Amino acid sequence: DKSDVVPIAKKLSELGYIIYATLGTFNKLDKNNIPAILIPKIGAGNPNVVEKIQSGDISLIINTPLGRKSYQDDLQIREAALSKKILCITTLHAAKAAMDGMEWLQKHQITVYGPIKDRVVIK
Repeated sequence: DKSDVVPIAKKLSELGYIIYATLGTFNKLDKNNIPAILIPKIGAGNPNVVEKIQSGDISLIINTPLGRKSYQDDLQIREAALSKKILCITTLHAAKAAMDGMEWLQKHQITVYGPIKDRVVIK
C-alpha cells in the first residue's frame, strides 16, 4: 500500500506537517519528491519509531502493517501511542479522512458556542 500513501503524504506535507517514515515508505515518498525524515524501524537503529513516539516528537501515527513481523512492530507502536495518548490510524481510508479533516480545519475558521446542556455547537 506504499503507492496509496503518496497522495496522503503529499497533502500532509503541503499542509505543513513534518513526516517521519521508515525505510520503505521513506523511499517511496522520496521518489515522489515528498519531504520526509527517515526513522529506523524497531531494532534497526536509534532513535527508532517507538522511541520517537515516547519522546513526544510524533503527534499522529499512520501505520498499516502487513505480515507477522509488521504485526509485532505494530503492537509496540500502538502500545507506545496509547501510553502517550497519540492517535494511531491503521487504514489508509481513515488516514485520508483524517487528512481531509486537518485540511478543512486549516481552511475554515471554527467558532465554538457552548456548552449548552452537555452539547457543543460548532458553527
